[in-house]
Amino acid sequence: ARWACQKGNAAGSAATAELYPADPDAAFGVEELAAFTSEVLDRSPQSQDADEKKALRQAYAKDGFLRKAMNYVERRLQEMPGPFLLGETASLADYALYGLVDMICKGDFDGVEPAYVDEFPSVKAHHGAVPGSRLFKEYVAAYGKEP
Repeated sequence: ARWACQKGNAAGSAATAELYPADPDAAFGVEELAAFTSEVLDRSPQSQDADEKKALRQAYAKDGFLRKAMNYVERRLQEMPGPFLLGETASLADYALYGLVDMICKGDFDGVEPAYVDEFPSVKAHHGAVPGSRLFKEYVAAYGKEP
């Protein structure tokens, strides 16, 4: 998706410019948070044994990489100029982060309780802001459901 947005920007697409900024510094911020969400999922402990997986995931959330990553993104969001990474308009990174946090909030991240997000007020506020973004609302209107 990031590659497609970059190509769209090069072609002058206004839609992709909203998702992926042409400014190199802003683009770096988008890359950073988009990579963050991928890394959290990539590092998630796995096991065929359900009890072992639950214990590994609980440790991952309590003091493992998930805790470190969520603390980091909490600090980054506190530095943001608006509800989203780039201010008032949601970027590709905002939607990627929303997807990860939504998994936790809906109880779809095995071994991590939905209340975990309550420990990160800026992350929780960001998650609440994304459904109000223009593209999110357009998606819901077009497909009749949240992504």
